[in-house]
Formats: sequence, structure tokens, C-alpha cells
Amino acid sequence: MSKADKVRDFSQYLRESGYFPSTDEDGDIRFMAEGLSHFVSFDEKDEEFVRVMLPLWQITSADERSRAERAALKIAGTIKCVKLRLGPTVVLATVDILTSSMDNFQIVFPRSITLLRGATTIFRAEMSES
Repeated sequence: MSKADKVRDFSQYLRESGYFPSTDEDGDIRFMAEGLSHFVSFDEKDEEFVRVMLPLWQITSADERSRAERAALKIAGTIKCVKLRLGPTVVLATVDILTSSMDNFQIVFPRSITLLRGATTIFRAEMSES
């Protein structure tokens, strides 16, 4: 199944689940869940790989980066399957999934959103500590 087919099929699943998906310039699916923008990315070279992403924070200082690194360590030790990815200016929470079918991905997708919500709670608490 091509990336375009996966995007089409999963966008349909999201619509049927009450979300309003769109496709961004990279071909990723964007949708809102609980007031936050999430993304789903399919890898063209690895048919079984899916990444669910949630942008969490814009890093504007060395102090914020340090707190984000501490939050990433806490999340890694607390929440299964969630990784925090610290870019130069952005923090993303991600759930990486290997699956042989879109049906299987749809089964674990709601849990992915729940895990990202938990990571968001921990991340915000860590970032608010000085």
C-alpha cells in the first residue's frame, strides 16, 4: 500500500471517528484532538512504520532546553512508547508504531493519543517548575 493510499484510508478513519483531518505540505495528516494539533506520518520506505506526533513547545532559551531535556527523561521513564524529540527550536512528543496493517494501526491509535496526552501533562508540569 502506498503512502498516498495510507493517508487516504487513515484520513477516512479519522473522519469516521469524528476528527477533521487535513494533509500538510509533507503529506502528513494533521488533525485536532483535545484542542491540540496532532500529526500522523507514514514512511514511504518502511511500509510498516507509522509515527503519531504532537508538537509540545517552542524552545526559546537554554533554560527551556534544559527543562525540556529533564522532562524528556522523566517521560521516557514513566510513559510507555512515548519519545520526546528535541529539535533546535521545537519539542515533539511521538509514538512510533510498527504494524503490518492499517486495521491494526486503527486498533492502537486511540491508545497512542492517550499516551501523548499523558506525556503532555508531565511535560507541562516539568516546564512550569523553575
